[in-house]
Amino acid sequence: MSLPALIRTLLAGGTFDATEGAQVRDYVHVDDVASGFVTLLESEADGVYNLCSGAPYTMRQIMSAVGAALDAESRIRFGAVPYRGWEPKRICGDNTKLRALGWAPRFDLDSGLRDAIAFWRRADSYE
Repeated sequence: MSLPALIRTLLAGGTFDATEGAQVRDYVHVDDVASGFVTLLESEADGVYNLCSGAPYTMRQIMSAVGAALDAESRIRFGAVPYRGWEPKRICGDNTKLRALGWAPRFDLDSGLRDAIAFWRRADSYE
């Protein structure tokens, strides 16, 4: 939920308050999630599979990339929000088993963020 909020805030010209951004996350594009499910269904796989990008980034890296893409990095206030005690410091998966079935993500972080920004521009009529 933080990425849509960040993108929409920056597109609208606002300032986004964030933590310092040391949390590590593994973002995967929704199209890659869908293709991963298709791969699992078509293979009749059994067991536990991680559907993830397998590429960990800090939230600061991710938010900075969004800010740079929108020429708005100065409007992200890192450190304005404290870390939440319940929030995991690291969430990253291992997609080795899923890749063995022939699946691979099509989107890397940059292309996924560009796509998300384009989606929110259209959805909120910022174009």
